[in-house]
Amino acid sequence: MDLGILHLLYADDLFPLSTGNWESLMVFKHTLEQFEELSGLKPNLQKCNLFAAGISNDTILDLCDFMGMSKSMLPVKYLGVPLISSQLSIKDCKIVVEKN
Repeated sequence: MDLGILHLLYADDLFPLSTGNWESLMVFKHTLEQFEELSGLKPNLQKCNLFAAGISNDTILDLCDFMGMSKSMLPVKYLGVPLISSQLSIKDCKIVVEKN
């Protein structure tokens, strides 16, 4: 079974990817709770954002409330590069190339 990318990690940032259904978010929330219990580290959900597409705004707000996160929308920049739902162009990555 090909599951594709389930999450992205960089330094201390985690980008979990989900279908956005209640079951997957309950598993993710439970995993965060287990992480906190086992490590003693508590993720700061006030700094977390939930990005969603293809579902109603009311459902997005319900999901945000359940997860304790804020709603956000693409595009957003991460490390100077925009996170977008399409392929990045050379122009999108220009700032990263210029800083090196």
